[in-house]
Amino acid sequence: MSVSVSIIVPCYNVAAYLDQCMESLAGQSMEDIEIICVNDGSSDRTAEILREWRDRDGRVRVIDRKNSGVSAARNSGMEAAAGKYIGFVDPDDVVERNMFRRLFDAAVEKDADVAVCGYHEFCDRGGMDMPESGWSPSAGFFPEEKAERFRRGTPWSRCAGTVWNKLIRRELLEENGVRFVPGLRQGEDLYFCLMLLTVAPRLLILPDRLYHYRRERPGSASCGRDPRLGDFRMDLMGMESLARFWGERGLLDSPAAFGLVDYCMELMRRHFIMKEGAFFKASPEDREVLLSGWKKWLELVGAENVLPRLDRWDRAFCRLLLDCPLRSNFFSALHSRLMSSRKGRRGAYYTLKRHLMK
Repeated sequence: MSVSVSIIVPCYNVAAYLDQCMESLAGQSMEDIEIICVNDGSSDRTAEILREWRDRDGRVRVIDRKNSGVSAARNSGMEAAAGKYIGFVDPDDVVERNMFRRLFDAAVEKDADVAVCGYHEFCDRGGMDMPESGWSPSAGFFPEEKAERFRRGTPWSRCAGTVWNKLIRRELLEENGVRFVPGLRQGEDLYFCLMLLTVAPRLLILPDRLYHYRRERPGSASCGRDPRLGDFRMDLMGMESLARFWGERGLLDSPAAFGLVDYCMELMRRHFIMKEGAFFKASPEDREVLLSGWKKWLELVGAENVLPRLDRWDRAFCRLLLDCPLRSNFFSALHSRLMSSRKGRRGAYYTLKRHLMK
C-alpha cells in the first residue's frame, strides 16, 4: 500500500499525553496518511491506548518492541513506512490540523527533498502552562543545499536541530541508508539531520509554526537535565557515527569537511568549553573521556586540513584539542592563569588551556 505521508510516533510511557497527540494526527486535513506508532516497551497504559486508536482509525499502525530508545524506535517505524514522504512526531506534542497537508503540498510543488516548518514551544511544569516560545524561520526554497555549501549561518544549519518539524522524501532515506544512531540519549535529531544533508539538497522552508513542542515533561529525556552536558558519552558516539557516514561518501576529503568542523566546533565550544560550560563542572575522569573523544573526532574528520579556514578562536580551540596534553612551564602557566580572567572566547580559550597543561 502506498500513501503520501507516513507519520512515525515513537512511544515510551506517554499514556498521559498520547490521546492529545493522536487526536491532532487523526484530525489532519490530509487523509492520505499512515500513522505508525512504535511502542518502545512501555510499562504504563501506552500500548493499550495505541490499540484503541488502531481499532478506531484504520490509518493507525502499531509496532511493539522491547525498549531500545527513541532512535531504534524511529528506525523501526522507517522500516515499516510506505509513504512518499516521512514525518516524525513526538507522542507528547501536538500538531496543527493542516501541518502535513501544508508540508506535503509545498514539497510536491517544488519537488523538495525536505520541507521544514516553524514550531511553538510550551511547558506545563507544575500544572501551569508556561509562556510560549518557538521558531518562525524565513520562508524560502533552496535547491542546492549540498554538503559542500554547509557551514554556520546557511539555511540547513538553521534547520538541523530537530526532525519533528520536517517532511522527508522516503526514497532518499532508503537508497542511502540514512538512519538514527541507536543508543544515543542526546543529539539523535542533530546527527540524523547532518547525515540527511549529504543526500537531500532540495530544502523548502515554511515560516508558519505548525508544530507544538512540549518542554520539561516529567519523565522525558530533557526534563531536569543540564542541557549543556546531557549524556556526553552518547554525543561522542553520534559525532563518530556522523564522521564515518560523511567519510563513506568521500566528503571528508572535499571542501565539505570545513562546514562540518566549523559547525560542530561551534557546538562544542558553546556547550562545553566556554568558561561557564559543562566541561569545567565535570569530574576529572569525565573530562578525560571528552578530551580523548574530541581529539579522536578531529583526527577522524581531518581537521588539520581545514584549520586555516576556521576563524581565529575556533582554530585555536581545535589546535588545543589536537595537541593535548600540553607541556607547560611556570611562565606559560602564569600567562594562561592571568588571561583566563578575560571575557568571551579569549578567556574561555585560556581557561581550557590551563586544564590541558601538564
